Amino acid sequence: MRRFGVRALAGLEIGMAAGVLTQCWMLLGGWLAGFSPWSLSNLAAESFYGVRAASPAFGMPTLAGIALHLLTSAAAAIALAVVVPERWSWPMALGASCLYALAGQWALAEWVWKNYSPALHSYAPALLIWTAALLFGFCLSFTPKVVRSFTRDFLVD
Repeated sequence: MRRFGVRALAGLEIGMAAGVLTQCWMLLGGWLAGFSPWSLSNLAAESFYGVRAASPAFGMPTLAGIALHLLTSAAAAIALAVVVPERWSWPMALGASCLYALAGQWALAEWVWKNYSPALHSYAPALLIWTAALLFGFCLSFTPKVVRSFTRDFLVD
């Protein structure tokens, strides 16, 4: 397998793990904030389901919101894994990945949510969202280590 493929697979693994962890954080945080645990996932699917996504109940909008979250988490992690040097130490990777996650969250909030999911932009607790971004960045900080492991374990041309 070529180096690009190994890096992309490592990013996919890290991205899915980070996506599941941050999704659990969003479910817990929504519940602690007094919302239904599914509300934020439902609002993330607003661009697909319109006003039906405003329901606090678990349903297809919830699944679509969770799938969208996992898809964007995986894509962001793959993009980072392809470019991050595998020789970075963990503190260097932690700083860079947290900055990357915070910048990505800012871009999502400013450009994507305002246009495609205004209810999520308006109703999601900011502290919950930014904490999830830092948690995502923390998870991404293990990317160089996973890339090194995948490079060692898979045949690389």
